Amino acid sequence: MSKSVLDRINYFVALITEFAQAHHISTSQAYRILALMVMFSVCGHVSAQTMNKKACAAELARITDVPYLPELSGDSLYWNLVIQGKSIVPCLISNLVNTTQTNITIPNWGGYYCIGDIAFWILCDIIYDIPLEDIIKENKRYPKSEDITYFSFVTYKKGNRRFLKRKISKWYKENEDRLEWVADTRHYGRTSTNWSYPSDQHPARGYYRLGH
Repeated sequence: MSKSVLDRINYFVALITEFAQAHHISTSQAYRILALMVMFSVCGHVSAQTMNKKACAAELARITDVPYLPELSGDSLYWNLVIQGKSIVPCLISNLVNTTQTNITIPNWGGYYCIGDIAFWILCDIIYDIPLEDIIKENKRYPKSEDITYFSFVTYKKGNRRFLKRKISKWYKENEDRLEWVADTRHYGRTSTNWSYPSDQHPARGYYRLGH
């Protein structure tokens, strides 16, 4: 056993002893109390992660206007999620399979956005290089005669949303460290009456792309 490991063990033992003396309890009782504290801390972390996913879905459900590029549009709720950047990416990915329907119509396609659709487009506004076309082509059950587009793919077969979530999750884990911030200082036109930002620039002032 290395000296550094022994030093850490000795430090931990001394810490337990000090804790026991300060609270007038035995060393074994101190060990049990600290073990319970660690257990509750871990459980609390897991619960918070679960709540984050639910909270993310609730925020997605509140959106009433999804942007239609290239002009700036969409409501502030949409862009507030985009502004959170990489911190919200895991929650968005977890909601890609959420088929809860909203009241927002899909332009040039028909029908209504579901929660998973909105999560996907927010992901694309945070990370510009998500390889959707390559992911779709990986699915051998998707006919080559069909369009290589998001809505064509996810509406073709029920399981395609799960396939997309799995592939995007894998891609993100493999490439997260390669993502680089790209500042966007351009000025855009506005097409939405819901636009609440004082500037006509990108609300997040940029996005992520894969570095070289």
